[in-house]
Amino acid sequence: MTLIRTQVQKKKKEKNTPRAEIALSLTALLSLFLLLRMPDVAIAAMRDGLLLCARTVIPSLFPFMVISELLVKSGASSYLGRLVYPLFRPIFGLGKESCAALAMGTLSGFPVGAGTAATLYEEGKISKSELTRLLCFCNNPSSAFVISAVGISLFGCRTLGILLYAVTLLSSATVGVVCRVLFKASKGSDPTNSNCNIPSTKKRQGAVIFTECIADSARSMLSVCAFVSFFSVLTGCLGAAVSGASLPDPLRALMIGFFELTGGVSFAASCQSVRYGMDVCAFLLGWSGLSVHFQIMSICKGCDISFRPYFAAKAATAVLCVLYFRAALALFQPKLVFADSVFSEKTGATPLSVFILFCFLISVLLFASRAIKSKRSKKRQKPRRIV
Repeated sequence: MTLIRTQVQKKKKEKNTPRAEIALSLTALLSLFLLLRMPDVAIAAMRDGLLLCARTVIPSLFPFMVISELLVKSGASSYLGRLVYPLFRPIFGLGKESCAALAMGTLSGFPVGAGTAATLYEEGKISKSELTRLLCFCNNPSSAFVISAVGISLFGCRTLGILLYAVTLLSSATVGVVCRVLFKASKGSDPTNSNCNIPSTKKRQGAVIFTECIADSARSMLSVCAFVSFFSVLTGCLGAAVSGASLPDPLRALMIGFFELTGGVSFAASCQSVRYGMDVCAFLLGWSGLSVHFQIMSICKGCDISFRPYFAAKAATAVLCVLYFRAALALFQPKLVFADSVFSEKTGATPLSVFILFCFLISVLLFASRAIKSKRSKKRQKPRRIV
């Protein structure tokens, strides 16, 4: 039976492979056509991508990537996990090591969370199922990007940046709670269980660990910059190709942001309708762009996991971001000032009310997840026969 199953799986893979190759070939041909059709635009977009890497990406990400590697390989991640474990464990059902990866991803933004989770898996501290579930909600834009770059620099409104960041975290937390219900609890989710399939690495000297962390982070950083530069060229050529078409500004922002987050939110901020521009920006912050997704896939390429749950989770996060953002505007009616224009003149929400709403929604999700789990456990229990 096992041989028959393996043969069937091989046949399915052989059938799926040509479709993937055809799609990749069409994408390559389209990219080649755009490069030959608009070489000047491609060169300018490549220059902008490299400047973005030099000015923003490398200074903001590389130190955090090195620190996250040091935390995991030196064993300090367990101490960080213990600090946030009482908060994250009741909500997401994670182990101490996974809580550390979630904390790093929340503080530093992507792809630090994915890099920390992948390193934990390579060190044998979390299981493959735990890694797959963790990737679904541990990668979000950093607070500096959402509040400073999007809120202040693009829209000229700090309150909007704070609101978008809170909505993004809430949407990711919702997906994390749903994943706790959908994913089966693995035995390797807690570091006390040593059932991970990957053996832990041997003890090494501190200098060796430090040099390995620098070298590994540099390779990961080079991969991230390569993805950012390529997708800058791709989105630049696509934007120039559709510039002549009479497409609505929100649709063009969605098309660009589907591939690359920074270009998409920049175009969304320039939309004539501020309301639609904010909605598109919220959606793109939840989706994060194919450039970020491919960066995470490159970081986790040796982990042999399926990324279908990850893409489904990011799509759900994007939809939830828009819904939560609309709900926040309707409930709190904050005073959002864009340059010299006022979006709403009603009383703004206090930070305490936003925090109370956040805690209320998390508690509702936690209660729902526990109720669903208890119902499932009752159904699985077989009734005892009375003799």
